[in-house]
Amino acid sequence: IGLGLGSQRAAIAHPELADTYNVAREYAPNALLLGNIGAPQSDLAGKAIEILDADILAIHLNPLQESIQPEGDVDARGYIDSIERICDEVDVPVMAKETGTGISAEDAMQLEKAGISFIDVEGAGGTSWAAVETYRAEDKYLGELFWDWGIPTAASTAEVVNSVNVPVISSGGIRSGLDAAKAIALGADAVYIATSALISIGCKVCQSCSEGICPKGIATQDRGLRRRLDPIRKGQQVANYIEAMTQEVTSLTQQAGNTDIENLERQDLVALTMEASQLTGVPMVRN
Repeated sequence: IGLGLGSQRAAIAHPELADTYNVAREYAPNALLLGNIGAPQSDLAGKAIEILDADILAIHLNPLQESIQPEGDVDARGYIDSIERICDEVDVPVMAKETGTGISAEDAMQLEKAGISFIDVEGAGGTSWAAVETYRAEDKYLGELFWDWGIPTAASTAEVVNSVNVPVISSGGIRSGLDAAKAIALGADAVYIATSALISIGCKVCQSCSEGICPKGIATQDRGLRRRLDPIRKGQQVANYIEAMTQEVTSLTQQAGNTDIENLERQDLVALTMEASQLTGVPMVRN
């Protein structure tokens, strides 16, 4: 099980915040940790890895979020060139991850060609960063227009696994072992969870993550608020949640007539709607 952190730009720009990130390595010295920077931030890659002693560097792709942020950078030119430089310069594998709008087959192939080692599709259906940024924006028109915009997670997963030879992670609305099993059956090599894990430790989904004022002490760098969160007890709650998901996946694998989750495949699935069938290539349920 790996642990991915949020954007590390704040820790690099403000070194006094570095301990709010490297606490992950402190409490999980042997865990698989993923650093995180934006696609244009090739100059931050080395420092991001150093702060965490990261095993993998994630590059987040968030042009929609940037377009709605009041201070967002709307110039996405050069993303692929920057990603290629990062892949060439760092000594750890690099993962590309979307932020809620999914990845198309064409984009996935460009990312693979640029040197990406993993692709996290993070499709529409989970947290919408367009929605989150809408709460911050004075003019809410764009955010409301693109609130649920993107390639659905199931469609993006099915499309990308058929287009590249690198491992594919499915995320965006993965909340249970049932969701995870479906993603694996579609061809994903792993799943990535976020909101559901936060809910397991008390998150109320108040959509104030980007404000840094989380009353539960989860999504904040404020030292006073952080004291409200007991990392040992909350860590156990996440572990309990993941254990429950694992049991659900095990049961579903058995119900599909398999003895190993790796044996799950599309023939174990049926689509309940024509739209779902067309998006994923999964056959319609027989009448």
